[in-house]
Amino acid sequence: MSVFCDVLDGCGLNDLGDASEEGANTVRSVIAKYEQASGQRVNFDKSLIYFGANVDSNVREMVTSRLGVRVASNPEKYLGLPMMVERKKRWAFAHFVYQFRKRMDG
Repeated sequence: MSVFCDVLDGCGLNDLGDASEEGANTVRSVIAKYEQASGQRVNFDKSLIYFGANVDSNVREMVTSRLGVRVASNPEKYLGLPMMVERKKRWAFAHFVYQFRKRMDG
């Protein structure tokens, strides 16, 4: 826990989710501190970012350039789980629950 707190200390996490230059710099700073603390490296060639429909194309280009990532066109799933879940949570996870129960039952 203390390493995690040290990594996030003073990073201005209020800006973490902002699609802005400041938000991109915050994410980059958090990743750099994580890499330093953990000894692991983030592979930005394999990293994707998803923007909401209201984010301006100039902002998208600046953020992806700053972070060195590609834009995910329409990610529906990540690691087999739905990315966007709205009101119908049971429906969104029904296939996952079915597959999990199927494996558990053998």
